Order: sequence, then structure tokens, then C-alpha cells
Amino acid sequence: METLDRLVSNLRGMVTLPRGTAAPALVIRACSIVEPQDQGVTRLDRSDEVVLLIGQTPDHLASGLENLAASRPALVMVKMPDTVPVEDLAVRAGIAHIARVNPEVPWGQLHALVERMITSAPEPEVDPPTGIPERSQVGDLFAIANSLADQINGYVSIDDMQSRVLAFSPLDEHADQLRRDSILGRGAPPGHREQLRAQGVWDELRRPGRVLEFGRDGDTMPRLAAGMVDERTQRQLGTIWVQQGAMPFAARARQILSAGATLAARAILRADRVESRDTEALLQLIGLRRSTESRRTLAAILGLEDSRTWMLVAFELASDDVPAEPFSAPPAAVIALHAAVIRQKAQVAISQSVAYVIIPDPPAPSTILPWAERTSAALSAQLKVSTRCAVGPSVENPRELPLARETVDTMLKKAAAEGAIGIITYESRRANLQVSRAVQALWERGLLTGEPVDAVLASSYVDGRELLHTIDVYFREARSPQRASRALHLHPNTLRQRLRRIERVTGLHLDDDDERLLLELEVRAYVDGLARDAS
Repeated sequence: METLDRLVSNLRGMVTLPRGTAAPALVIRACSIVEPQDQGVTRLDRSDEVVLLIGQTPDHLASGLENLAASRPALVMVKMPDTVPVEDLAVRAGIAHIARVNPEVPWGQLHALVERMITSAPEPEVDPPTGIPERSQVGDLFAIANSLADQINGYVSIDDMQSRVLAFSPLDEHADQLRRDSILGRGAPPGHREQLRAQGVWDELRRPGRVLEFGRDGDTMPRLAAGMVDERTQRQLGTIWVQQGAMPFAARARQILSAGATLAARAILRADRVESRDTEALLQLIGLRRSTESRRTLAAILGLEDSRTWMLVAFELASDDVPAEPFSAPPAAVIALHAAVIRQKAQVAISQSVAYVIIPDPPAPSTILPWAERTSAALSAQLKVSTRCAVGPSVENPRELPLARETVDTMLKKAAAEGAIGIITYESRRANLQVSRAVQALWERGLLTGEPVDAVLASSYVDGRELLHTIDVYFREARSPQRASRALHLHPNTLRQRLRRIERVTGLHLDDDDERLLLELEVRAYVDGLARDAS
């Protein structure tokens, strides 16, 4: 497992300990995110974990540190101005080690990096000819980056195909602005990737063993680059960049970098297989994939077997013009970050335009709802797109999660049809959802036929769709002619004429309770999309 001193050393430039202190060689096995505003959201009882304490004010920070005192985490990381005495607050709360995070570093990026480092192999074996770790595992990209930096005599960054930093050797005073910006989360200069593409760099890096060399360009130091390629499929996985520092590159730099690119590619593929397995298990658990495994087995694969209850929360992006947009990596990362805040073991899976979050042992609604609002606000702020969020019911058996997923899907579908934006809760929609479920069951058994609705739609009295809208509003307004006519902007006499026309074409009488109920159910089936799906 990773040790605290090694982790802090790897994150140099991102994370800073108080002057005159050093991180001990404590083994760390977990990383949690905690928001001080959410009292009791995350139950921490481990002294071998790193905590990212996301506080917005000194008061939040002080209360968050006090809440963490009992668990005595190995290290607490915070973002606060230099004027805030975080060290004094930590001492007062009994926290042994606290570190400041560079304000330019996004919490999501830092969390991903720490998680990757913690999952490293205990002690990588070494390949004697190169000195590079041979058996790289999920988190060994940092070990590879550090080893390459030592042997090449440069500063290493391992990027994915979107130029997001996966691992790096520590920052120091010799890092140029391009390296600093990339590692600190601000990204490469605008047009940098496009410029490399125009120069054919990405095409060159697809060739296994190919190492490119870039000369100095103004304040940008010389660099070496090697593409990481899947040896079996030749799929490009990313790039290793090496910046020259105060000293020239080592004599065998190109050969060492080529070998390192091969090992890094193997590490990335192993990480992809683990992530793909977990994602597939999660999609199977909520009923979006078929599985031969039991729900309990799938829950165990995801580390959720000890939970007593589960809640499913779904997020969907929407705008005025596009009802639902597919999720991409940045918003998915935002949701994953906030999910880790609410529960460390929370799981996130993306299926087209919907992101599903499984929250084990969910906290009370008074905590869940503000969390959902903050997550939605973060998505909207990043993407400038409105957000819908469906907070589903809690279930006591993982076998019930597919039904919970169908429930939140229905909630999102209904909200989209109504043009609703924001948070929708199961409790507020329970009766509506249960009626829809009953109508669907009647439709599937053939007890609802769609014939009365077809008769209304075929009417020549007024446009059939307008006539159907009239009866739908009439039912939703509790069969009050006054309220319905106001909602439809019709004269009450016009409304009554339309209702008589509906009775005539359907053969159903609105003053007969049974016939009125049948017509209401038929209209509900159409409004819910059942009749339209069948046509």
C-alpha cells in the first residue's frame, strides 16, 4: 500500500505541509471527501485514510476538523487562504497532520490522483535492464513516472487521450508553465492539442516504440514524447511527456522512455479492465445489463454487500432545445466527486444521457436533498445546462434496485414531459408513480385498449389532439368546469360542448363513475406514452 510520506512527495506542488513538518511513513488505504456543511454525512472511523475536507469558510473548516477528531485520519487536506491558521485549527481539534492544497488544483483531479496512488502495488518488482517497475498495477503509473524521471533526468507527465494528467513526477522550480498548467488542472494552452494534431504528432505517436523530440520554444523547455499503445489492438491510450530541466536528458533517454511507455500502457489497460468490470457489475445491479450473477454477488463485487439499504439517484442534463444530452467525462467526474462526499462507497454509472448514483445506507432526506441540489448546481455551473435530478426510494434488498431504477427513469421522463427542471423526489411523486404503474399493468394485460383515445383523436369536431388535451386537463383539474376552462383559456360553454363531443365519439358518459374512470385510465395510458409506443 501507499505510504503517507511517498504520497505527499508525489503530490509536491499540489499539496504542501506546514513548514518544518514531514509526513510519516504511515500506510494509507483509503481517501474520503467530506463537506463540513454535511454533519455526519460520512462516518469516518479510520486512522489510515486521507481526507479531502471541502470547506468554504474558516468556520466550516473548524467544525469539519472537530468532527474528524475522533477518527484521527492520517492526513487532512484543505484549501484555505494563507491568512487562515489551518495548523492552529488542526492542533485545537487534535488532528496530527494537515496540508494545504494549491487552490488551482480541482478537488476532483486531486481525489482521482490520490485514489490511483493508494491502489498501487505494495512494492513493485524491478526489471534489472531498465530499473523500471515491471509488474505495474492500477496505481503504478506514479511509480513509473518517478522511475522514468530519475533515469531520464527530466520531469514526467503521463496523460490520457484527452490530455488529462493520470500521473506525474513531482513539480519543482524547474517546471515550465506548460507543465505547471497541465498538472495543476488548468490544461494546456488553447489550441495546443490542435497544433500538435496539425503537425501530425498524434499520428506519429500511434507507432509503438516511437519517441518524438521537441526543441525549446520560448519559455517552453525541450521535451520528449512517447505514445502509449495497446500492443494487441494498436489502440492509442495516451502520451508520456518528459520535460528537460536544468540538466540535459540522459544518454539512453529515448530507449528508457520507449520501455516506460510499454509498461504504462499495460498499467492503463489493467486499470481499464478493473473499471470496466465494476461498471458492468453496476449496470447489471440496476437492471441495465443482463447477468447470470445474483444481485447479492454483484453488490459484493462493488463492495456494497454490508449495506442494509440502498438509494438510487439519477441525474440528467437538459436544455430548452435538447431534452437530454449524453454524459461526457467532465460532468461524470463532477457527479463521482459529489457521490464520494455523500458516501465513500457510493457508485456511479453512466448510461447514455443519465448518470445513476447508488448510495449505500443513505442519510436522511434533510441531508440527501441539499446534496442533490449542490451536485445539480455544480453540473449546471460547469456545463451551462439545466439539470434534472430524480431522488428515488430507499430499498432494503439489492433485488429491488432494478425497480428503483425504473422508478427514477419514469420520474425523469415525466419531468421532461412537463418541462420541469431541478430536484424531483419519490416522496413527492409517489401517488403519481403508483397510478402510472397500475395503468401500465392494465395496458400490458390488455384491459386498456386505446380505442377511446383513438376515437377522440379521429374526431373532426376540433383537432383531435386538442380535444384529447381538453379531456386530460379536465381530469387533472378534478373535473371542475370552471378550473378546466380557465386552464384551457376557453369559455365554460365551449368546454361543455367539447365534453359532450367526447362522450359522443367514445360512447362513454362522464356522469357515470365507472365509465368516467375507464376513460380517465385510457387517457392516462396515452399521456404516459403507452398507447403512442404501441402505434
